Amino acid sequence: MVRLLQRLLLYQLSHLLIVPASFAAKSSFVIYPGEAYIQSVNYSGTGCPLGSANFTFHKNANEFNVSFKHFKLNNYTNYNTSYCELKFTIVAPPGVAYQLNSLTYQGYASLDQAGMVTIANASRLKGTTSINKSTQYVYGSLDNSTKQRFQQTALSNHYQTWSTCNKQRPLKITTTVNLNSKDQESTIAIDSINGKITFSRQYCDEKLNSEIKKQLITYK
Repeated sequence: MVRLLQRLLLYQLSHLLIVPASFAAKSSFVIYPGEAYIQSVNYSGTGCPLGSANFTFHKNANEFNVSFKHFKLNNYTNYNTSYCELKFTIVAPPGVAYQLNSLTYQGYASLDQAGMVTIANASRLKGTTSINKSTQYVYGSLDNSTKQRFQQTALSNHYQTWSTCNKQRPLKITTTVNLNSKDQESTIAIDSINGKITFSRQYCDEKLNSEIKKQLITYK
């Protein structure tokens, strides 16, 4: 009889200590592999016509690389500005926010001494009014015939908009390149863009806390 009472007591204590699985998962700030990621991407623009861009995703698809075949300008073209718009569809569970963390441009330029190239970036979450912008510059060299390789990092000191925690909005990244040079041999080419998306629960604390309280009340 004593053993039976002991078993019943242990059974009751074990059930009181059990935490619902959903509560345990949502209380963590860790984004587990595969939980939040870039699902797909579309692109368009004079610098990235259909079939001219290749995408590679790294580290559970939150880092990406885009390589271009025709994102270039020279004075033989009929325009001195070219652009490419990337549209990322991002998957994130409820209670997870995301933002564009960084962008790095790689390419080359052949410019006269007075020449200059402007690489402008603008990004936004679809349906929002806020736009994140940054601008990088590539200047001409003393030797006009020298091909300058460059790597320009954007957004490092710029505040980026976080998504809401319960809505999945596509992320649009537009890169515009402008060539300003009188030399007919001047050229600017964007070979690739490397970027990173950051995911976090920390920007959803208040909402998560209210949801957790509701679950605890329901469980009781």
